[in-house]
Amino acid sequence: MPLPLSLPSGLSGEIQYGAVSFDASAETTAFDIKVVYTEDGRWVKHTEVSITIRGYVTTNEDDPENPDYSTDNQMNIMRIGLQTPGLPFVYTSGAGDFSINTGVKSWNLSTQTKDIAFGPKPQLIRFKPLDGSKAAKVLWSVIVTLAECPSKVFQGLKEFNYKIAWQLTRGLTRRTCSGFYEIMNNGSNPEKG
Repeated sequence: MPLPLSLPSGLSGEIQYGAVSFDASAETTAFDIKVVYTEDGRWVKHTEVSITIRGYVTTNEDDPENPDYSTDNQMNIMRIGLQTPGLPFVYTSGAGDFSINTGVKSWNLSTQTKDIAFGPKPQLIRFKPLDGSKAAKVLWSVIVTLAECPSKVFQGLKEFNYKIAWQLTRGLTRRTCSGFYEIMNNGSNPEKG
């Protein structure tokens, strides 16, 4: 018998990406976890968590800097913030403690959680004006790549595979060894040093 999965009424979590915070009216419309295996299919290389959030932007009629009551300024700031990869991401809305790239240890981990693919990586910002330009519905999605292993190792090899082939030609044997390795990025963005 499945257990009911619901949050008590009035309980809302925190959703923040960089300097953009979503308020209590924000709704998670999708939360998907995809397990990515190594090329040979024997081990889990990492997991990709895809989160889609719907929120609303409204204007403040008492704002003297916005006499047209337009969402233009807010959307310009949000658009820049929500499309920049690699910013700190906090998501505590009922699906676990996702504090990514914050420099803070999660409640149940001995290490900091980092996105291992230079992310989180924003995927989509969808904007729909409501009531002219006085409000807007915003849909935003992001992908977080995590090393979901017990040791939370962010250094060393991520994947290592090789193959060996033999070719026989006129009594001669040619052996060809090929392979690849993929390393963890150690949680640092090469653009940021």
